Amino acid sequence: MFDGVRVTGAVVVEPVAAGDPASILFTVDDGTATSDGITAVTSPISSEIVLNNTLAAGSTTDPITLSPHSVTQLNAVGPDVWVFDPAPLKAGTTVPLTVHFQRAAPVTVKAHVRTAAQMAQIAAASANAD
Repeated sequence: MFDGVRVTGAVVVEPVAAGDPASILFTVDDGTATSDGITAVTSPISSEIVLNNTLAAGSTTDPITLSPHSVTQLNAVGPDVWVFDPAPLKAGTTVPLTVHFQRAAPVTVKAHVRTAAQMAQIAAASANAD
C-alpha cells in the first residue's frame, strides 16, 4: 500500500456534437489515512472545466469526496468532469490535466483523447471480457 494520491486512466472524450461539452474520466486512488476531495480540474484545453458531483444531492459542483484508502472512478455513471468550449481535440493525442485536491498536492497527468465511439468499443470489449 502507498501513502498518497494517484490519478490514473485519464481520458478526455470529444464532444458528440458541436456545442456539447467534452467529458473527462479518470480514477483516483487515495492511499492516505484521511479523507480528501477533488476541488477542480484544470487544463489548457479550456478555461471552463466543471466538476459534476452526481453523488451529492442532485448534480452539484461541490468537491468530490475521496474516502481514505479507497479508489474513486470519475465516469459517466458517477461523478465526472465536463469541459465547456474546449479547444479543438483530436482522438489519438494527449492533453495535460491537473487534478486539484483539498489536502493533497495537485497531480498532473496526460489524458488520452478519445471519441465517444472509441469509448463505447472499449466498454463493450471490457463487458465481453467479464
